[in-house]
Amino acid sequence: MENLHYLTISFWKPNFNPIEASIEYTAAWVRLPGLTIEYYEKSMLERIGNIIGRTIKVDPNTADICRGKFAKLCVELDLTARLVSHYSINVVKYVVEYEGIHNI
Repeated sequence: MENLHYLTISFWKPNFNPIEASIEYTAAWVRLPGLTIEYYEKSMLERIGNIIGRTIKVDPNTADICRGKFAKLCVELDLTARLVSHYSINVVKYVVEYEGIHNI
């Protein structure tokens, strides 16, 4: 996200027409507020990210457990599908917050 705008990059396509082009996927940062610290393992965070979209990166502060209020992940979102609003771990429901999603 650059200055509150999402930037999407794709491979070159012959006869590309920007007026007719559609963006189906984008990378976005998501926050996982209230996630308990025992789930801050990289493999667990990647599993959660894959529920939301496709995990691209775990925020360095999250990976180093420097931030306890929320975990932060970069995920690839399918813009043709509904966004995931929550997920559950052991019957506990957690909310997903999308950074700058109002700009999409």
